[in-house]
Amino acid sequence: MSLYSPSGVTLIQGSWAECPRVSRRELIITSIGMDKDMFQTRTAHLEPSTTSTTANALLLAALVCVCFIGCDRKPGTDTDIDSAATKYMLVSEPANALTPTEVKEAFESSETESMPVLIAGRIGTADSPDVAFVAGEATFLMTQLPDEEHAGGDPEHASTCPFCKRKLANAPQVMVRFVDDQGDPIKQGAAELLHLQKGDAVVIKGNAVFLEATGMIEVTAEGIYKRPKE
Repeated sequence: MSLYSPSGVTLIQGSWAECPRVSRRELIITSIGMDKDMFQTRTAHLEPSTTSTTANALLLAALVCVCFIGCDRKPGTDTDIDSAATKYMLVSEPANALTPTEVKEAFESSETESMPVLIAGRIGTADSPDVAFVAGEATFLMTQLPDEEHAGGDPEHASTCPFCKRKLANAPQVMVRFVDDQGDPIKQGAAELLHLQKGDAVVIKGNAVFLEATGMIEVTAEGIYKRPKE
């Protein structure tokens, strides 16, 4: 169990039974925003036995409130996740999404520094398959999907065709990030926030920049569509 003060400071982390009796009272008083002097003033007119009983009743009532309001409260609750899913998850796949290679070529043929894009890819990287999500941020990496038309429905084609292997190897990697209203990355992992997994095929709607120094594309995302697994 975790116990929090009104300002969100963690007061107890672990078992309530492990907390000493005196410390319990002080922690509960703190959790309801009442200092020790105020607590003594509120109970000073009572007989000692009554004071003890009343104090314990106040502590119990405060504990019940804390359990409902602050127990195990963590950033990234189900409500946060549902809200993000509503805000960012697209209900249908946008048409005419580009590949990372096509987005790179669009930048090379223009003088613009950024552009709105619809870009498709697979979560993860070709060089390091285990690298996909940035810890503690709604940010992930993705690579280009194999050409389905050229593959002719063969799921192993991309790993055996020299042309496809070379095309995928030369395709730029894409960093996708979801930001808050201040433009800072959302401080929660994209896998949990958006129900994503490494290897998912996705289409991203957002604003892209091409970083010539690294050959990467960065997309500040406005929406994401996850393609159903076949």
